[in-house]
Amino acid sequence: MLNRRILEQGLEGNVLLTGERCDVPALLSAFDLFVLPSWFEGLGIALIEAQANGLPCYASDRIPRDTNVISCEPLPPDRADLWAERMIYAKPASSRELNRNAFISKGYDIESAASTLMNEYLEISKR
Repeated sequence: MLNRRILEQGLEGNVLLTGERCDVPALLSAFDLFVLPSWFEGLGIALIEAQANGLPCYASDRIPRDTNVISCEPLPPDRADLWAERMIYAKPASSRELNRNAFISKGYDIESAASTLMNEYLEISKR
């Protein structure tokens, strides 16, 4: 169905369906921003991964708030005009480092997360 829609809209030169990938962090590093306009979404792991990569993120307001780790702007999925405006005026280059630093300062980097987990295990082992 998706392939058909891409052809119908004449977007075959602009859309690439990659299928399952093992190199998601490398792909995210090539993005300028991340957009997730879902009507229905579970936890939204892709959104968390994009934020961890420092990408400016725009996500549907239907996605659980727990996925908004740093500064993702929630938008209504039925307002394409708002989505387009945000993407046009996004400043990915200046946002990326700020977002990465915010992610780290909230303790979501691997070193902080590992340290927190280790401390939890040590506390449990004392009981």
